[in-house]
Amino acid sequence: SCFFMSTSNKSEKKQDELTPKPEDTTVNRILAIIKYLNEETAPDTHIVPRRIADELKFCYGWNITRKTIAEYLRQMCSQDFNFGLECDNSYKGNIKKYTYKRTFTFEQLSLLSDIICSSMFLDDSTAEELLENIRSLTSIDKSYELAGINHYIRPKVPNKDSINNIRIIHEAINKGLKIKYYYAGINKKK
Repeated sequence: SCFFMSTSNKSEKKQDELTPKPEDTTVNRILAIIKYLNEETAPDTHIVPRRIADELKFCYGWNITRKTIAEYLRQMCSQDFNFGLECDNSYKGNIKKYTYKRTFTFEQLSLLSDIICSSMFLDDSTAEELLENIRSLTSIDKSYELAGINHYIRPKVPNKDSINNIRIIHEAINKGLKIKYYYAGINKKK
């Protein structure tokens, strides 16, 4: 991510200079702002338009005023778009206070990652894939604070079809079907 480019490493900077920059269009600006919000902000963080303008200048070479960024944020606060931004209109006169609300709180994401890591029926690759999806729902800095599969002693999974079996069971329950189980030779007598 451009937002984390090290200015101290000259080879990284030189490589970044060789990478073509996206064109300065309204659509690209808004996409870059969304990327910034996803990667750089924690839930309920005050959003500073000047900081976003500085980052877009650094990353893409775009000269965008704080006022223009604030206008984009105002539009993104609209209920029609629901980007997860909230605007407090009562903050310091003309200046608005923007807050980025995420779908899940960090605590909820942490709980989900713990559940995945301690799951007895997920194999390591499936668990890691789910954890990557959960990490993408928070800022890059916070994603490193979530549990990883190496944080838990994971049992060996005897059957990789477990997830598919659970999906089939849920579908049957949702359709109101009767479910019969076969437990490796255990019957009514045992």
